[in-house]
Amino acid sequence: MGTVYLNAICAQKTLGAVKDEAFRDLAARCRGAYYLGSIAEELFCFFDCFSKEENTWIRDIASQLKNEGIALFDDIKKYIGKAPAADRDVLKAYLAGMASDYTCDYRTGGYLDTVIPAGGSRTRKNEAAVKLECCLLKDTKDPVDLKEALEGLTADQTLAIERMYAAVIGEKRRQIIPDGIIADCVAKLIKALGQKKSILPIPRPGREFCWAPADDRDGILNSDHRKWTDRGGETANYSLQEMIGYAARDASGIVVKLTQAADRAIPTESCEFLFRKLN
Repeated sequence: MGTVYLNAICAQKTLGAVKDEAFRDLAARCRGAYYLGSIAEELFCFFDCFSKEENTWIRDIASQLKNEGIALFDDIKKYIGKAPAADRDVLKAYLAGMASDYTCDYRTGGYLDTVIPAGGSRTRKNEAAVKLECCLLKDTKDPVDLKEALEGLTADQTLAIERMYAAVIGEKRRQIIPDGIIADCVAKLIKALGQKKSILPIPRPGREFCWAPADDRDGILNSDHRKWTDRGGETANYSLQEMIGYAARDASGIVVKLTQAADRAIPTESCEFLFRKLN
C-alpha cells in the first residue's frame, strides 16, 4: 500500500525515541536519505505516477523488493560493507529508514488491512489510503515536513542510493535499472507532495487526490478504540497513533544496532536477529 506520511511520521517518532548520539548525528547529516528510506521500495512506484499507463516492469521490481523481507536488509548491509567510503553514511541512514518502515508495517499492517479494501475498486483503495494519510496529518501534533527533507538530498546522496539498488537488483534479477531512476522518482515524489492536487501512485498512476490535513469524521484512525482483527486472527482495539508509537519504540533500538552491524561489515552476520522481538 502506498502510504507516505504514515511511514515518515513513524520515522520521525523513531528518531525522537533514539538516545544514541552517534545515530542521531548520522540521521541529522543524512536526513533526506533517512526519510527516503522510510518510503522504501514504494519510491519506485513514483516512476510512473504522472503517466497514463503503469510501468509493470518497475512495479514488479518494487513488489519483489517488498517480498524479500529481512533478506533485503542483509543484501544492503553487505553492499555497504564494500561501498565507497563516501557513500556509507548515506546508505546507513537509508537502511535505518527502511527499518522504521518495516516495523511500521508490522505494527500497523493488520489494522490497515481492515480500513483499506484489499479487493474491489482500485480507486476505492487509493481514496481510503489518502483519506487515512490526510487524517493522520491533521491528528499528528508535529507532522514531518517530508517535502523539505527530500529536497535536502544532494545529487551525490541520490546517486549512492541508486548505485546500491542497481547492485542489489542486478544480483537478484540480473537486470539493469536506468541511470537517474532514483533521482527521477524523488523528483516526482517531491512534485506530488508540493502541488495542490497530489498523486498517490498506488495502484493506478495519474489519479489525483488532495494531500491535505483533514478531520477524521469517520474514525479511520480508530481514536475511539473500536475492536478489529489483526493478520493473526487476534482481536485488538489500538488506535493507529498508538500502533505508530509502538512501531517507533521497536524501531528506535533496531536502527542503532542495524547501523552498528553495517559498520562491522561482516558478510555472514544476518539482520534477522535484530527483528526477532517483533515475532
